[in-house]
Amino acid sequence: MKELLVSVIDNDFSSQAVYDLSGNHILIYENDDTAWVEKSPLQGIRSHGTICASILAEAMSRHIHLIGYSCSGRDGKVALEKVCMALQDNIKKITRLSLHEHRQ
Repeated sequence: MKELLVSVIDNDFSSQAVYDLSGNHILIYENDDTAWVEKSPLQGIRSHGTICASILAEAMSRHIHLIGYSCSGRDGKVALEKVCMALQDNIKKITRLSLHEHRQ
């Protein structure tokens, strides 16, 4: 079965809270101003992004990989430039996934 990658972009997420709410895992990236790096799980933060990702994770089938991009600016609000960077990074991930599946 073909695997799909679903991305959620918001200002903040807690991978632990997504798991606690939905029983599913989410890999979360944040930008350190040079690259997207895996974000360590935050305990218990139930932000807008966490709730939305949990709903999506609970509703999706098991062959879908859920990733999140935490796009907070210095003020804690969503930073437009980081959203654009997240979209570009997501396109790269989708392209790599497609090329990998095509080779198999």
